[in-house]
Amino acid sequence: MSLVTGIGGIFFKSRNPPDLARWYREVLGAELFRTYGGTSAVFRFGVAWLLLVTGGGPTEDKPDITFEMP
Repeated sequence: MSLVTGIGGIFFKSRNPPDLARWYREVLGAELFRTYGGTSAVFRFGVAWLLLVTGGGPTEDKPDITFEMP
């Protein structure tokens, strides 16, 4: 198995994710590709992809994992 040696990307924290998603569409012209449960979205932005993801607590299958901003 290969080891991850780095991860690319820029991470933003937003107090209002729906407003941020609207800004990406209306101001920057990103194309909404798909939404997930109304809390996360994937945009096509030129030749790149933009993921807006809402954090969350542990789930039944991953009780020790929390996704949150540092």
